[in-house]
Amino acid sequence: NIRCLDRIHRGTPWQTLYFDRAATPASDWARVSLDPFSHPTNDWKIIEYLRSQLQYEETAAPTRVLNNTVVGNDGGGLFVATNAHATVMNNAVAYNSSGLVSEGSATVEFSRNCTFANWTDNTADVSAAPQFLNDFSLIATSPLIDAGDNSALAWIERDVLGAGLDIGALEFGPDGVPAFAPTQTGQFDYHFELRAYPGQNYVVEASTNLTDWVPVSTNVAEIGSVLFTDVVGTNYPHRFYRATTAK
Repeated sequence: NIRCLDRIHRGTPWQTLYFDRAATPASDWARVSLDPFSHPTNDWKIIEYLRSQLQYEETAAPTRVLNNTVVGNDGGGLFVATNAHATVMNNAVAYNSSGLVSEGSATVEFSRNCTFANWTDNTADVSAAPQFLNDFSLIATSPLIDAGDNSALAWIERDVLGAGLDIGALEFGPDGVPAFAPTQTGQFDYHFELRAYPGQNYVVEASTNLTDWVPVSTNVAEIGSVLFTDVVGTNYPHRFYRATTAK
């Protein structure tokens, strides 16, 4: 199978995923890209070469695009053109000039993709902010965690680090960044929900100046979250919190 697996495609029109038997006319490409020079005139030749080198058991010879993160491309996100036969599953496509595009007589199965803040074509199963870090891994509150289609495991080798596959290129795992979600502010204490990887130990630290940090609690995120209460929070005019993985 031709597939792009566990790849992050960022910030250049030449990383737009494009499948067809011939280069799409520039006038058609202009409908999904504001930059006519981003027309990927050579990509189709690469795809056709790969097709010729592979043996398919299926009659229709599908292309499978699984668990990619496509971000910040002026030439569009993921474009499936006429006559292509593709399965597009568990991809995060965000902040591009277009999201997921299927044109003409293309036969495409879309399943459990995320599109967000693309200029056009934002229809997908998940349309919420993916909550990326700088390396495009996910923080603990991301809606992409455990939201993928597990049937992709028939074609890829990937560790499932939770209840199911995550959407995108990177799984949220034990080293993932936890996040706080305030649940209640009482008169005498402060309550937070620490969202993190199930079963992992985390140390909650507090600071009044974002420079000096002291541990205030050690918690185990048994089911992916744990409640934390700072009973002395009212002793300070303000206090900041962070969570780190326990060593």
